[in-house]
Amino acid sequence: MIPVLIGGLVWLAIVGGLAWLYVLPSLIAFRRRHRHRWIILIVDLVFGASVVGWLWAFFWALRAPRVPAASGGNASALDVLTDDVRALVLATPAEALPSPIPKLAGSAAREIERLARLHATGHLTAGEFAALKAAVLQQV
Repeated sequence: MIPVLIGGLVWLAIVGGLAWLYVLPSLIAFRRRHRHRWIILIVDLVFGASVVGWLWAFFWALRAPRVPAASGGNASALDVLTDDVRALVLATPAEALPSPIPKLAGSAAREIERLARLHATGHLTAGEFAALKAAVLQQV
């Protein structure tokens, strides 16, 4: 009785290990949050029985996914179909929207502060400071 039980447990361990090995590429892809993890899962499940399909899925899962900075409409069909919907940006971020206050105003204030520090340390005379300050204010 005990040898049969041990033999069954050994058989279960072998089958479980092989099943884990079979889906290893998918586990790696999901753990690394690979952009194409769902496609890797499909390739792994459908073609994994062949050594070539398993190796293809395995090395694809290990390959570092490229993350395009901005596709500019040049995304491939695979990218469009497999992008993680939670990672897609559907609206322009607030930082990218034009500010109602011109950026020159902030940079002009910083420039005047810089000129004031130069004047306070003696690197600019009062006349130079006034002339440079007027030039900065004209740009606003």
